[in-house]
Amino acid sequence: MTNSVYFESKTIDKDFIISGNLSGFFNVSINKKDFDTDTYLYQIKPDGKAFLLSTHIARASYAKDHSVRQLLKPGKDEQIPIHNSIFISKKIEKGSKLVLLVGVNKNPSWQINYGTGKDVSEETIDDSGEPLEIKWYNDSYVEIPVYKD
Repeated sequence: MTNSVYFESKTIDKDFIISGNLSGFFNVSINKKDFDTDTYLYQIKPDGKAFLLSTHIARASYAKDHSVRQLLKPGKDEQIPIHNSIFISKKIEKGSKLVLLVGVNKNPSWQINYGTGKDVSEETIDDSGEPLEIKWYNDSYVEIPVYKD
């Protein structure tokens, strides 16, 4: 995923259970009126194989309220909430690592948001103008729901 930032945990030293939904928020500023975030959480098993645990894809302008579009203000600090992600319930084995990818959804299999503020269904690459620039602030966070027995 070329549009993503990669975070990797240390090797897990004991088994534990993840159960629930990812949550948190991204603090960002962008040079456009909208963009689509994507977040993927993987378990890297001790044998090196990756297992997709959860995903979260959101249009920033609908992240706070799915019923009302709220365009972002270019250059202004914005908070994009993370909620309604894919539910996780899995035992994470000792020797595994967790990997989190956070980025911009530019997958051609999805509707591409060029950030103009127009109806995304009607935007074209000709409308896009300058490339999207994002500042991801380090007070952003993602909570992983670790089950405590």
